[in-house]
Order: sequence, then C-alpha cells, then structure tokens
Amino acid sequence: MYKGCTYIYGGFLTSPYLKSSNELLEFNPKTLSFQKLAMGGENKPPPLIGHCMVVYEDTLWVFGGHTSAKDGKNLFSDRLYVYNFKTHSWEAPFSVRNQKNKQTRRKKKINNQNKKKNNKKKKNRRKLKINKQKKKEKNRRRKR
Repeated sequence: MYKGCTYIYGGFLTSPYLKSSNELLEFNPKTLSFQKLAMGGENKPPPLIGHCMVVYEDTLWVFGGHTSAKDGKNLFSDRLYVYNFKTHSWEAPFSVRNQKNKQTRRKKKINNQNKKKNNKKKKNRRKLKINKQKKKEKNRRRKR
C-alpha cells in the first residue's frame, strides 16, 4: 500500500483473447475505484504475470514473473523494475553495491576531514606548547 491505495501491475486480459497486460492500476479502498496510472520512463516492464511487487518509500518494485512471446511461449523474467510514484515514471533500479560504495566514500571523506581537523588541532597544541616554553624561558632570563 502507498498512501492508502493498493497497486496492481499486469495480469491477464481476456478480451478479445487471453494475453498479459502492462497496465499499472491504483485501487482506492475508500472510494472503491480503480485508476489507470500514467507510465513514463525508459525502464518500462513488459506485460507480466506471476511477478512480485513491493512498495518501498516512494517507489514500487516489480520483480520476475513471465510474459508471452510472439510465438505464444512464456518467457520468464529475472529483471527488476522500479516505478516512482512522485514522478509517475519507471526508473532503472539503483545498485545496492553502488549505494554501499557511496556510503564508503562518504565515510572515507568524513574520516579524511576529521584527520585534517585533528592534525590542525595537534599543530595548534604544538604551537601553544612552544609558545609556553618560550614564555617560560623569557621569564627565567628576566629573573636572572
């Protein structure tokens, strides 16, 4: 469910003959009505039956299933499709590996920034220590 509605993708159409569908429908249980959703984007799935779907945040993920070939045979799908509810378009799915790499790069960047800050702090501490030593030496010389 997304914002109180249920979604249906694909399935069988029976008229004029049995074939699989590539429609995305939104069912609103409050009004008991269906609405066909606009579908843009380059990564549109083919007509599918027997697939799995899940809603994640503002996206609908469609995986697997099978579709009919022109010769009437069923072709099984191992593809993943992502529908974005906000843009009303099909998008290429992001790679978890790429997300991990981005997180790793962010962590490295943060670590490097922290190292630079720590190095600056160390330099400042050294300068303060040197300045204190110089002041002590000046005070000793004055006392003599």
